[in-house]
Amino acid sequence: MHTKIYKMDEDSIDYKALTECAGILDKGGIVAFPTETVYGLGVVMENAKARSRLYKIKNRPSNKPFTIHISQFQRIDNFTNQNCVAVYKLMDKFWPGPLTLILKGKAKEEKIGLRCPSNKISQELISRSLKTILATSANLSGDNPTTDSVEVLDKFKGVVEAIIDAGITQLGLESTVVDLSEKPIRYLRIAAIEKEKIEKALNTKVILFVCTGNSCRSVMAKALLEKKLKQLGRTDVEVIDAGTGTLGGMLPTQPTTELLGREGVDVSNHISVQLTRRMLRKADLILVMSKMHVEQILAIEPEAKNRIYLLREFAMGKGVTDTEISDPIGQTMDTYEGCFKIIQQAIERLSELI
Repeated sequence: MHTKIYKMDEDSIDYKALTECAGILDKGGIVAFPTETVYGLGVVMENAKARSRLYKIKNRPSNKPFTIHISQFQRIDNFTNQNCVAVYKLMDKFWPGPLTLILKGKAKEEKIGLRCPSNKISQELISRSLKTILATSANLSGDNPTTDSVEVLDKFKGVVEAIIDAGITQLGLESTVVDLSEKPIRYLRIAAIEKEKIEKALNTKVILFVCTGNSCRSVMAKALLEKKLKQLGRTDVEVIDAGTGTLGGMLPTQPTTELLGREGVDVSNHISVQLTRRMLRKADLILVMSKMHVEQILAIEPEAKNRIYLLREFAMGKGVTDTEISDPIGQTMDTYEGCFKIIQQAIERLSELI
């Protein structure tokens, strides 16, 4: 077999060559390509003949599945319905990167492996394919994985349709593999990412504040809670904020900046962001300003229901008669100060609860 060799690196990517490689994959060929960890051998998932060839080339037992490689986070929904907080915490922290997640597949009793490599060449190759890419390390089963294109050429030239020669891989270690498909979580391989880092990400509580424009109320709440956490010496909480009705890219309102400035907090560089499903899925606690926000969130992510609360009600208790915090935007400074005081009281109490 004639093997096409495409030489490039991340600083000088040959996009035309990657399009050709994607075409080879889509037609049932096998392509060797670099990731940030080791070299991989890729095939199209939908092509049974190509999968069979790859098992034979590697001398790999047929009961050991290959890993699905994706280049975009949102593609995870194509392969699994498992959207628990732990999954999204690890995705958010380590993807793209050297982490393989074992999750529940769409079919009953099925398990799948998912990987989102950070190497630009592999990302471009995956995104150019019209189909789903499966990959495995470029070695014979039982041998050490290959980290240098010289080894790949020696082992697979004349065996696979194409090899992308990008020299030596960045990390030289295989991806860490974590099985989240059942409890307790299992560590199947500790390699490029240490277990301690995985544990820290899983044990960090994520609190998401949501308002409409992400320019007033949620900005206040996030800034005040971060200040309080710093005072308490807490490093096990991550605070994020977003808006349901912002286009993103907006600065906080001037009164918001001024009021927080009085508290010694500078939010002048804060940029508003649109609320996403990914944010909702990684948050342990979602705190909103009004019942309208609850409805908007449930329309995006129904499974977040048990993690959404009105900030004022959650912090101050059900004895509070007025549980909503009105939007001060466009109102007087007095209105802003009233809103700020309510949020400040809620955050003081919240810091004692989390």
